[in-house]
Amino acid sequence: NAVLAWQRLKAKYASKTAPTLVKLKKEFNKMKLKEDQDPDNWIIELEALRDRIEEMGSHITKDDLLIQILNNLPNSYKLQVEQMESQIGDQTNPLTINMVRDKLNLKYERLHKKEKEDNNSDEEGNEKAFIALQLKEKCHNCGIYGHCKSECQNRQGTTGQRNGGCGNGGCRY
Repeated sequence: NAVLAWQRLKAKYASKTAPTLVKLKKEFNKMKLKEDQDPDNWIIELEALRDRIEEMGSHITKDDLLIQILNNLPNSYKLQVEQMESQIGDQTNPLTINMVRDKLNLKYERLHKKEKEDNNSDEEGNEKAFIALQLKEKCHNCGIYGHCKSECQNRQGTTGQRNGGCGNGGCRY
């Protein structure tokens, strides 16, 4: 029973029919790197599809794989694409998949490091503002939250009633 079950699963999920080959090639050609996607993982997926296509007897050249990668990167990788395009087919300094990985991973790390720094600075600013708000207490002079007695605009009065206190529009808080 186990052998039969394995054969059925293999026939279903690792089929080597012409429609499966067409489906795999279509999937390979449609794969695009998303802006927030790790390029190394994306390239691994492309290579896995290429391997499955080659198991079925079709061939995708190294240059075809490199062209597929370069043609399906987001605009944020434009400079890297321009640098690498000239190396495809170059006899003296040919472009390799490892070179592509290194350049794309470096760009990805830079993009996401900047995003993390921006997010951290926003969080730090919010945290400082929150702490500043927490430090402000209820004024013992006018009774309003947000400042203390020493900062009160109505320092001469008590409880906000004398000298145009908060109740009379004299306090700025």
